Amino acid sequence: MLYPPLHTTCYILLKTMSQKILSQIISEIEKAKTIFIAGHARPDGDTVGSSLALKHALKKLGKKVDVYSKEIIPDYLKFLPGSKSIRISSVPASKKYDLAIILECSDLERMGNIFKAGQAQKIINIDHHLISNPFGDINYIEPLSSSTCYQVYLMLKNLGVDISKDIATCLYTGTLTDTGKFQQKNTTPEAYSMASELLKKGINLVKINDFVYGNRATGAFKLLGAALTSLEISGNGKVAFMTLTMNDFKKNKATQWDTEGIINYPLSIKGVGISVLFREIKGGFTKVSMRSKGNFDLTKLAKRFNGGGHKHAAGFTLNKSIEDAKKTFLKNRNKIS
Repeated sequence: MLYPPLHTTCYILLKTMSQKILSQIISEIEKAKTIFIAGHARPDGDTVGSSLALKHALKKLGKKVDVYSKEIIPDYLKFLPGSKSIRISSVPASKKYDLAIILECSDLERMGNIFKAGQAQKIINIDHHLISNPFGDINYIEPLSSSTCYQVYLMLKNLGVDISKDIATCLYTGTLTDTGKFQQKNTTPEAYSMASELLKKGINLVKINDFVYGNRATGAFKLLGAALTSLEISGNGKVAFMTLTMNDFKKNKATQWDTEGIINYPLSIKGVGISVLFREIKGGFTKVSMRSKGNFDLTKLAKRFNGGGHKHAAGFTLNKSIEDAKKTFLKNRNKIS
């Protein structure tokens, strides 16, 4: 596991703590017979990939495993082995599990309230976001991990599970998407090392890339055009804003999944260090998504509005119109260090 340059004693301490947590997780998995798995609402590649990889592995160990999701799986991830088995619903109140493994959620509500804590005897919380609430009985929170898929990969290594081609496909896809094709700052040497091992399992790189990046709907490109048309530059050329209204989605026959990657475009503009996408959602709310590069840290601002994320990728939701959301962002921009 990668850590920044630290005093040797600190490095050993951090590594020892992570290994201790992994040992506790393995112990709980070995004891459990029934296991619930879920990730955050509006599932992405890392959430779906880690959930399915874990399911495949646990079934190999003879466990009874259910994977749930608040919302449907995006089309570009439906090629993943086992995606059709994911239950798009809340867990029935009468349903109980020995163990719940929650992936990439800062709190239980991030799942979309599909599950209550009392429905599992033990809860394991696995997350790689800096802003994360330790709500589990065991909390494996590793902000320096490239992805949740990498954390699951380490779990499977500790469990002694042989990584099959299906598991490898899920883990690779999640890591590929969460590191932005291995181009973002969260791309670690360990991520490349894992990818190398997964390639040896016979995964089809061409197929994965075609489904994830070469299968976009026409509406996605029209939505990109609408976002770029709305582009504004502020903060002495350092901040770029884009907006998408509900009407933009309706007019271009686009879905929420079609926003994938749009926010990254302004970061290629000379001088721009922060890109912000304001997206109108139901109920008069505005979803604020942020990306940055260089030394711009987005976590403080996200935390101020009960959001979450990483240093260079974070977001939050405001009960405001897009215009008021912009004013709020500008007023609090000094929270980005």
